[in-house]
Amino acid sequence: MESKKLLENKIKKLEALLNSSKLLNSTHDTEYILNSLIEESISYIKNANAGIIFLYNERNGYLEPKAYYGFNEEVENVKLKPGESISGVSFQRRKSFLLKNTEEIAHFTRTMRPNNISAMQNTYSKIFPTISSTISCPLIFQNKCFGVVVVDSFMQDGSLTENDLSFLEGISIQASIAINNAINYERELASFANLEKYSKIIETQKENLSYTIELHNKLTDMILQGSTVQDIIEVLSNLLHKDVIVIDLLYNIKNYILVSDISFSLIKKSRAKFSQILSSKRSSKFYFNKTEDTISFFPIIVNKDNLGWLGIVNKKEKDSEIEKITIERVTTILSIELLKSNEIDEIERKLKGDFFDSLFEYKNLDYINKCVTMYGYNTNKQHRVLVLKIESSKDINSDFLQKRLFIPFTNAYYGKLSKSLLQYFPNTISFLKGNELIFIIELNKISIKHFNNNAVKKIMNTHNYLYDLYKSKFKYEIGVSNTYTKLRDFRQAYLNANQAIKIGRQINNDSFIVLYDELKVKKFLLNNDVNDLKMFVSETLGPLIDYKGNSNNDFLETLKVYIKSNNNWSFTKDKLYIHGNTLTYRLKRIEDILKIKLDNYDQKLNIQIALEILELFELYKEKL
Repeated sequence: MESKKLLENKIKKLEALLNSSKLLNSTHDTEYILNSLIEESISYIKNANAGIIFLYNERNGYLEPKAYYGFNEEVENVKLKPGESISGVSFQRRKSFLLKNTEEIAHFTRTMRPNNISAMQNTYSKIFPTISSTISCPLIFQNKCFGVVVVDSFMQDGSLTENDLSFLEGISIQASIAINNAINYERELASFANLEKYSKIIETQKENLSYTIELHNKLTDMILQGSTVQDIIEVLSNLLHKDVIVIDLLYNIKNYILVSDISFSLIKKSRAKFSQILSSKRSSKFYFNKTEDTISFFPIIVNKDNLGWLGIVNKKEKDSEIEKITIERVTTILSIELLKSNEIDEIERKLKGDFFDSLFEYKNLDYINKCVTMYGYNTNKQHRVLVLKIESSKDINSDFLQKRLFIPFTNAYYGKLSKSLLQYFPNTISFLKGNELIFIIELNKISIKHFNNNAVKKIMNTHNYLYDLYKSKFKYEIGVSNTYTKLRDFRQAYLNANQAIKIGRQINNDSFIVLYDELKVKKFLLNNDVNDLKMFVSETLGPLIDYKGNSNNDFLETLKVYIKSNNNWSFTKDKLYIHGNTLTYRLKRIEDILKIKLDNYDQKLNIQIALEILELFELYKEKL
């Protein structure tokens, strides 16, 4: 119930953001937009009492109050330099701040000039007691900061929160666009009002603004009525008469509408090259070598986090002003829709995480049984646990990886891989815990017999998932458990999958796939030092491995087949497709080179162990 309530609150907040956005874009009156922005911000933030919007005056270099709520006229005397007070610092650094106590606020207040301190103190003392918490959020449009919105709380028993900060950042994105549209409109109106020859330009500006409002309202209504990303890009394609694609963080084509002659296969073939030009903050272009087409990519961003890219397929002509407005509006709406989808996915992952913990501890059986029914887990079927761990390459900065790349990449990869496994195993249950992707796979008649290393590799490569990891400078470690049936055995199966990964790490520095069932005697061998294992192979098979003749590989392969068939001469001859005399000759030469007798029990045992070790290294040092 708590998770459901959390989800409802988040969705309600997103819908509030959409409605606020709709209001802000309903006019081109700057004063109305500024007053609406501060009033809407205060009304949707529970503990907020007052707020101010500062806009930067390029002529005098000051941040000046242009709209306020909860203050008297004294606040209009406050003019801040960039870097002065929390508002000036937020503007200068282009960064949002949440100050949660009077000590933090006092630290920034001390940077204010005396006349500003006096004006603010007069304002506060006449209306409110001491300020308890504050949020300052920059207003940024097209990579340029032009102002700051500040919300204050004077409540001692309730302060502003991180959720309030996220909400204010979201509404500021919409407000920045609306304010700039209004300012630009007013500038154009003031410049050309008395010049008849510019009347057409003014009319065009009005039409653009009218179009912006109409389009924004249409898209907002679509989201509120449950439309999907595919529905939104279909509207965009119809408006532009162009191909539209949406790329996720794995550079996969998530959604697309194709209306021109360019083929989906051509776009898909170029997907691997997208990662070389895509930027998480700026628009970019991809050029097709064999055609005159280009794809203009626009990052889909919410609260500085990149959620993917919107791609528009063009000829080499430039986008018109109307097309730019359309793309800008759609990108903003897509960001909110993707954010909403991500919030729902986050709640679902938390619910699955609770199920995993209960299943691992095998406690709260009533809850386990409810989850078993909910997720379609068949207790009469056999299952395996597949654990995939994603690790960063050494050449990626870890701080950047965690904050900007690893977490969104892992989440996107988890979603894609979960859907892919469901195609092969319809009742797969997936979990995401840190850098671990965990899958409970329900086996069918075919997979019970043929679920091996090659089968897992083939499944993982179906949609180039392993290649995606390689291109993005990640490595993977995959461990697959033994087969189990009873729910209480899940814990041991999960531990066995991790044990397989642990063993794989002992002899491998790169990506690998290890099945617990395939380890067998190798598990015991790996308890020994790797150098000791290499020495044993060298002492037992070294002369044959280092044999200079052309028959080196033939001798070694013959020995493997002969020993594994328990010295079955006829089977070995048929398996290798060689004449009996050839086999007899090879076996004699092998005995001479190694100075052994293949019918000697102790010598044969040493060879068997050496071959197991050799196979161990061949299996896990293979390039996957």
